[in-house]
Order: sequence, then C-alpha cells, then structure tokens
Amino acid sequence: MSGRGDRGRARGRGGGAPRGRGDSGSRGSSPAHGTPRGTSPSFGSRGSSPAGGSGFRGGRGEGFRGGGAPRGRAGVRGPPPEQVHYASEPIPAPPEGPATIDARINTMQLGVEKFKKAPKSVEHPLRPGFGSLGVPIVVRANFFALKIRTGLVIHEYRVDITPKTDINRLKARILACLEDLPAFAQYKLDVAHDKSEKLVANRALPQPLDFEVTFIEEGETTPRPNAKTYKVEIVKTAELDTKQLTQHVGGDLANKDIDINPIVSAINLIIQMQSSRTGIRVGRNRHFFGPPVQSIGNGVEAWRGYYASVRPAWNTMMVNINVCMTAFVESKNLGTAIAQFMQGSYGAVPTLSRMFQKSNLKVKTLHLGYRKPVRAILGKTPDQQTFECKEMGGTVTVAEYFRKKYPNNPIEYPHLPL
Repeated sequence: MSGRGDRGRARGRGGGAPRGRGDSGSRGSSPAHGTPRGTSPSFGSRGSSPAGGSGFRGGRGEGFRGGGAPRGRAGVRGPPPEQVHYASEPIPAPPEGPATIDARINTMQLGVEKFKKAPKSVEHPLRPGFGSLGVPIVVRANFFALKIRTGLVIHEYRVDITPKTDINRLKARILACLEDLPAFAQYKLDVAHDKSEKLVANRALPQPLDFEVTFIEEGETTPRPNAKTYKVEIVKTAELDTKQLTQHVGGDLANKDIDINPIVSAINLIIQMQSSRTGIRVGRNRHFFGPPVQSIGNGVEAWRGYYASVRPAWNTMMVNINVCMTAFVESKNLGTAIAQFMQGSYGAVPTLSRMFQKSNLKVKTLHLGYRKPVRAILGKTPDQQTFECKEMGGTVTVAEYFRKKYPNNPIEYPHLPL
C-alpha cells in the first residue's frame, strides 16, 4: 500500500481498553493505551497531568479520576495499564532575557487617538477607556510579522476546467499536472492557487490564457494510453491593491470600513503554496510532513504538521502558526493490513469503515503498476468470487484469472477477502 489515507482533521486514534466494568480504567477507553480521538498524540487532553502523575481527571470514558482505585466492584480486576511514553524532540527554550518589543506596538496610542475622531457607530463601537487601566505586561506569542512589498498588486483569476468536474481530488491533480507543463514553467513561481478554482499572481498574466493538460496519475511519469485531456483556462476576475490593506491596519480612517477579506484570502494562498506542494494538506490550511513521528497502533501513525493563517494586527499583518498532529494510515501491503486486522479482531470480517473509517485510501497495484482507489472489501476470497471475462471465454474466478493473466504475480494472500 503506497497511498496514505488521512484519518480526519487533526484526530488521533488511541487503542484503549474494551468498554465495560472490570478494566483498569473507568468506563470507556483507557488513555494509557493511546491518545483519545480528537487529541494530538503529543499533548494530553484538557485537564491531564504528565505521565507518572495522578492521571487524568474527567467524566465517564475519559480515563482515570485522580489517584486511588477506579470505580467498580472489588477494585482493579486485572493488571495495571501499560504506560506508553511518546518520544518527541526536546522543546527548545525561549531566548534568554526579556522579549523584544516590536517598535510598531509603541505607536498603538497614535491609532487610538485617530479613532477617537471617527464618527460614532453602533456596529463597531470604540472602547472609550482603552489603555487607561491595568498593568502592561510583555508576552511571547506564535505570531510573526509579515512584510508586504510596497506597491504590490495581487491579480486574481478563476480557473475553468473543461470537461467540468466537481471532484476536488481530480481538480487538484489536474492543476498539479498543469504545473508540470513546460509551457507553464514561466508562470509557476509567480502564482498560487487553492487546488480548485481560484488562482492569484504577483503580476498580470496574459489574457486569454489556456492550456491543454493530459492527465497523469499521481506517482506516474507518463500518461496512460487512455488518458483524458483537459482544457484549463485562467480568467482574470479582479486586482487587489495591498495599499488599501496597509492603510486599513495602519488606522487610516478613510479605509476603516473596507472589506479586507479578499486580500487576506489571497495572501493566505500565497503563504501556504510551498507547503501545499511539498506536504499533505488536510482541511483548508493544515499541512503535514513525513516522516511519521511514531506508530500509535492499529495500523495508524502520527504525523506532525502546522496550521498557518494570516491575521490583521495594528500597523502590520501577522502570520499565526500552530504546530498540530494528525493520524495517517501506515503505508504497507494491503493484504498484510487486512491479515493484521483479522488477527487483532479475532477473525472479524474486515470492511473499509472498520479498518480505515473515512480515509481517502489508494493502493498501488503490482500487476498494473499504478494506484487505484479502494472502494470496498468484499466478503469472498479469490477462489469464490467470479466474473464474466470474454478474454477467457466466460465465467472465471479471480484466482483463475490471475493465474492465467499474470503468472509472474501470484496472489500473495489467497485466503483473504478481496
């Protein structure tokens, strides 16, 4: 299995003890056997204490409730839970000494004085006593100043694909093929897009602008014999002057009520483009990068990534960056994964929903040499499943078909379901 399926947006999956009384924790899964769903493997759930402390404090199904024996009859009915320690890189200490205060912060009072002269509004009322009470403190935050080139105009375009498709994965792949075209090389470093229908550029692109794109599957270098060809048109829709944004965050009353969302959205595309090309995107602005941090059991591994978003602040734009984790299906032979699932579930018949939930799973076929999406796991083995094959003169089993068609690629797990 060469494709990786995402297990959800920043969700981990812990193993956990079976539900019911008599386990070593309270009702629900034990947090000592992995992270709860929805919790990053590197961080405890809310209210948790470090490993080796008094445990977790929460409601039912959230683990242990402080020290002492868990609730239930006659105390603990089994061995204590195995302690799992997650390996991680040491967290670097912040720079020594006080934080350096940005010079722009010292000019904030100028903005306050400007807005005192603005007409009163019930929609955005001003704070009449801003900065007059309290004790100023200095804090470090995960925000980084963004420098925008003076006079930058962002050109916005709409991407039209013919024949039309509403499948996001397909549109993303078509645009990836577009970026690989020699004819597009002169524009590649100047544009950013959302892998769907919006593209922005730091310079005006010629109009009309269209390309013929022959579809190539991910992981392949040449198109298949029956590969489809798409027409990609890039149509200009707007020009976004960043001068207005600079004046807005600088407290210019003439630009106080302008809509900055289109410009902020375009800048978000720009700062995320490199990560989008080199990492795996989950959601709109989370990107993850290998290798995995570690396996967290049941065919799942934890990957580290980050979330980035552009935010307006006083007299500048800021990039908010947060480290995050999510779970991916381990890359391995699909037959091996099914066999391990059946062994761990005492022979239960596997299904995609049981094994991989909503993962976007793809498998590289050894006999065909390219990846194919997996739709379902059937309940029949290769010797039991039949289909009509004109090439072989009628009804044949899958096992018989492979023995004759691909004698050099025998079925490795003939006893497992297809």
